[in-house]
Amino acid sequence: AMPGIYISNGFVNDHIPTTLVSEGVLSQQYGWHFNSGPEGKLVKHPHGEFWAEAQGTLYYLPDEMVGADQRYAFDLTSGGTENPKLVIVADSRCREIALHEKNGHQPKLDGCKACEMAYMQAKAARKGAKVRGNLVTANGDLLDFSTPDNNGDRYGFDVIMLQTSYGEIAMMKTKDSATTTKAWKKMLPRIESQSSPGRPEDYRVERFQHDHGTEFEGAFKAALDDRNIVNTHGEVGRHTACSRVENRNKQLTIMGTAMGIQATDGDEAIIAQMHGELVTWALQLLNSKMLTAYQKENSISAYRDQTGRDSPIKDRLTFTFGSLAFGFISKKDRNLKMGARAVMGIWAGLDKEVDDAHRVIPIAWEKGAWTLLPTHVCVTVRVYEGVFPLRGPPDDCKGMIEDAPEALLPAEVREIEQEDQNAAQSETEEAGEYEVEKIAGHQHHTDYDTEFCIRFKGFGEEEDNWRTAAQIPQLQDMIDEYIE
Repeated sequence: AMPGIYISNGFVNDHIPTTLVSEGVLSQQYGWHFNSGPEGKLVKHPHGEFWAEAQGTLYYLPDEMVGADQRYAFDLTSGGTENPKLVIVADSRCREIALHEKNGHQPKLDGCKACEMAYMQAKAARKGAKVRGNLVTANGDLLDFSTPDNNGDRYGFDVIMLQTSYGEIAMMKTKDSATTTKAWKKMLPRIESQSSPGRPEDYRVERFQHDHGTEFEGAFKAALDDRNIVNTHGEVGRHTACSRVENRNKQLTIMGTAMGIQATDGDEAIIAQMHGELVTWALQLLNSKMLTAYQKENSISAYRDQTGRDSPIKDRLTFTFGSLAFGFISKKDRNLKMGARAVMGIWAGLDKEVDDAHRVIPIAWEKGAWTLLPTHVCVTVRVYEGVFPLRGPPDDCKGMIEDAPEALLPAEVREIEQEDQNAAQSETEEAGEYEVEKIAGHQHHTDYDTEFCIRFKGFGEEEDNWRTAAQIPQLQDMIDEYIE
């Protein structure tokens, strides 16, 4: 018997979670031979030989040995443990199609139904303003998806670094300046810390370029001023100053649409429920690609150009968006059924905050249609690569998921979500309500209501909040006094 786990005519070490070739175990225990030379590493085993694929200083099974001609379940942890960290099921798609779909339908592939439908909306980009001087410039804009998604988010705040085309995106429920500011304050340190870890003095965003919009007024302007970031915008009513980020928005929309069509067979109602996850994963895929002329000339990704390091996607196992996935809930988060410990859903990308974690959108078949529940972040997952449950009713997947783990019922998943919300609410209540000291200023917008700057008693101006009068009716007397 051959050692390791069988993956379509290839074999790997039993004791590691990847297709990494382990010379020690395979040579000492199973008699494999490894010959290194200028051409690479030739691996000989009792049933044949192959050339290992080099990635840096490590060697892996070549791509052609990892595909699958039929469905197998593989436990890629230590010898089939009861609760594996990652289990995948290979699919029967041809290698070219599978790789194209996994990469978010980039670039466009002739004959691909999802590509043809998604790219139909693409238009030529208009010419925009050039980067001003040598300032480190971030270009920002908002995507409006018209309806909230499974996480309750309607807007995507998209930021692109003009020099490298590296991007970040934050999903938001509303687009007022306070919400946009909160997202910016989360994105900015991430961009700067990734670009110069531990050395904040070596890299700082110096300029923020945007089109005119109320989301970039009030609190947002104050946040830029606090960091001495140059604030520039285009002419009111015209959108030529931010062509770079608008082109990026178009790319994200096209890729998200194509991946949504692929996952649902074109069901627009379901696609609308996951637009936030679609564009978030699309942006991670774009960051791992060569986007600028400089990057293509030097064979580096936008992520490496921005940070000096390879994208996490390069070294982590990823799947096709929309593939059937079971995300395992830790015992401390599971106070419901004693048996089931998995959430059935679809794979929606890697999480940016939790290391080595996957994003799983729970799905529920209710009243003859699929409903998408708020996304769960799971370190332990089982993925059925290439099985797309949202393309039809659950019966269409029978036979492909017979070994699926027992999953929590939709009501139980909702109960977990409600417990999380209650915990967050409790933390807020424990913090107490803040007492308003005064109205410290205002910003009047020609196409929007006036925003007032709220100063809290015992706090400085860095904790000021901006709200319109309609949002703070309880402070109307204080507003009247300020105006007088």
